[in-house]
Amino acid sequence: PTNMYRLLLLSTLPLILWRGWQASAFCIRQHDSVEAEGCDSSEGSEILSMLQHSMYSEGFVASRRSRHETSNADVGLHSTTSESQCILSVLGCSGGYSVLPSCTGNGTNLTDFRAPWGGQPMRHRVFLPEGGGLGLLWVVLPGSSDITMDSSQLVGSWPEVHRIVLSYDNLAAVEKQYCVTPKNVTSLVDYIISDVNETLNECFWAVRYQMIKGEVWKSANPNPEVRKKIDGIRISSPFKLGIDGIENRLLKLLTYLHHEQPGAGWSAFLGAASVNWKRVVLSGHSQGGGHAVMMSMLHGVHRVVQLSSVCDVSSWTDGRYCRGTSPAPASCQGVQPPAEGYYGVIQHSEIDICNKSVAEYHWRQLSNGTYGLGGISKAIKEGLRFIDSSYLPNTLCISTLTKLRERHCSANATEDKIYCQEDFPAHLSTATDLCTPRHKCYAKGIWPYLLGRATHLWRPAWQFASSSLGRCQPPA
Repeated sequence: PTNMYRLLLLSTLPLILWRGWQASAFCIRQHDSVEAEGCDSSEGSEILSMLQHSMYSEGFVASRRSRHETSNADVGLHSTTSESQCILSVLGCSGGYSVLPSCTGNGTNLTDFRAPWGGQPMRHRVFLPEGGGLGLLWVVLPGSSDITMDSSQLVGSWPEVHRIVLSYDNLAAVEKQYCVTPKNVTSLVDYIISDVNETLNECFWAVRYQMIKGEVWKSANPNPEVRKKIDGIRISSPFKLGIDGIENRLLKLLTYLHHEQPGAGWSAFLGAASVNWKRVVLSGHSQGGGHAVMMSMLHGVHRVVQLSSVCDVSSWTDGRYCRGTSPAPASCQGVQPPAEGYYGVIQHSEIDICNKSVAEYHWRQLSNGTYGLGGISKAIKEGLRFIDSSYLPNTLCISTLTKLRERHCSANATEDKIYCQEDFPAHLSTATDLCTPRHKCYAKGIWPYLLGRATHLWRPAWQFASSSLGRCQPPA
């Protein structure tokens, strides 16, 4: 019997290896990661190198914005941008192009915000579609302190559309610098529902409005103290009012791309003097996801995908601040039709940076009673729009960020810094190359499903219950 088992194993080994090669070849053909380009290392590894270098520098624990302002003053990048810097650069590993925002401003002096890890100016990243395109523009807004190059796997998961990873002022988390959430609140959701803190409630809307529109929000709150506080909110330098709003940066970039690549199809996403929002799919991670939702409420877009967001301890997602209140539209446009509405994913263990219960509260608000949350299997089976993912961040991400926390944070991790939170790797895992699982369960499963590109979850060609080769099997 033993010899029979050995013979059976040897006879089936070629089939097992062939199936494994099939799965690997399928991954590479999909052109959804740097593996398809033949690169030795992903841009996520470049992020990791900068992060590891920053971990051991004495200046790392200083304010990121302070470092940003100092480096800008030294370099003088915002006063002049050389012609050589304004070339639409080819991205060697992941395809596409990159360009400095200041090059697209057409004399308006857009700011080139600097990356928190390494201090380099954050460039817009631009990708043309494979084939003729689908007439849709996918705009990705990174989260707080995330840089635009840390999203190769994400943007590679839908290659058939025009794609932009937009650089904007994401250097500070809204809830850390502007709308500080009270500590020791037993239930954040109950706190939101109680409306006990009118200033905090409107603060998130006011800050996001200013970041998106480049204009100061004018409160209509009947309480003069609340109005005074809200009207006094200003995004810190180097953000410039009237210039650096997300909408203006996107419009200027699209106009620039249409000029530089007139036959590439960018004109489909431009209106007479604005973005053609009906053709736009917005997605964002953390802070960027909140901006995506607000932009959809102000304009109406094709679809919104929230990656570990919205995290705000505020009830603004019910539309209370855009119903008949100047200077916002008379009513929130929302996303129409509902079938092409709001989608989202959050990692199951997220508690501190983006509290899962708070995100679910906002998802219920945005779903108008059609909310449904489930694990991956349930979402795919029942067509749910929101996923509670059990997939873990990769081990290198966990070990690196654990060392970072041990070096710069106290044992109880009470510092008001995002990287001091234990769920930082989990929070990053839903969107960034640095922490996304090494298997393809996001790139081939969750992201295409949420974007509407796929109706089923990709799984590898072979699956063994006791083997890591089957990690794309949805968690039980």
